[in-house]
Amino acid sequence: MRKLMVLVIILLAALPLAAQLQPNSPECALGLKYDSGVFNASVTSANPDWIAVMRFELPQGTTGLRQVCVRIQRAASAAPTVPYDIMLFDDNGPNGRPGTVLKTVSGTATFSGGATAMFVSADVTGVALPDNGIFAGIRMSGPNVSISLDTSPATALQTVYLSETNGFSWIPGSASSKAFGIRVDPIPECVPSATALCLNGRFRVEATYTTASASGAANGVRLTDETGYLWFFNASNVEAVVKVLNGCGINNAYWVFAGGLTDVNTVVKVTDVRTGQVKTYTNPQGTPFQPIQDVNAFSGAGICP
Repeated sequence: MRKLMVLVIILLAALPLAAQLQPNSPECALGLKYDSGVFNASVTSANPDWIAVMRFELPQGTTGLRQVCVRIQRAASAAPTVPYDIMLFDDNGPNGRPGTVLKTVSGTATFSGGATAMFVSADVTGVALPDNGIFAGIRMSGPNVSISLDTSPATALQTVYLSETNGFSWIPGSASSKAFGIRVDPIPECVPSATALCLNGRFRVEATYTTASASGAANGVRLTDETGYLWFFNASNVEAVVKVLNGCGINNAYWVFAGGLTDVNTVVKVTDVRTGQVKTYTNPQGTPFQPIQDVNAFSGAGICP
């Protein structure tokens, strides 16, 4: 029986890079990536309209995606302009394979200065995510272009597929195909700012202060996933520390703790952006900040997973 599809893995020794991309590249570097940043192989096909995808399990609370980033390569003899389609799929295909197409964004990569590898990206804001499981990838044509592949032993094996039938059928990756050079930049449930801390993923912490001569919004600095601190007048002068803990395994609630180093009138507001619930804690002017130990801060139906 004639083999319908051909998977070609090209070692970089055979396809040299003009400039080796280093780990922690700026492309989706702060998003969700499974590769190590070191790409020592690539995958392509002789067929037109081949698609390479990788599955992503998005963090709980993800409300959308900002962008998809894909590292592509070209043969040194190939044209410096490469058309492509960045694609998103639901994972609702047979046996969890790519299914419904969620988004397709077309673009053209221009390799400059003789470069043979680069990241391309696409804005995918506004895509409705059916759940946290998606496939992201790219569609290109012919063997002169390829997608970068991380085969490093330390890289965890990911779920990757290649289609040479424009998505009609899919070939699973081999054990050596650890991760494609595909990354996504999720939009978190809670979006931080200079005056808003995001703790435990979904809780936005904000505060205001008032004195006899000044008032304003507190500045927040995140220390850990659960803890951050607030400052009012100077970044070196910490006024309060706040943490939000997951106590669901104990009393089916999220807890709010805070301690202050101030006697300024302070109003701390904690919002569960998932449910819309808000808790407000007030410390009066001229009173040493009273400790907050609220172990029932957020409770009730829909709070705990």
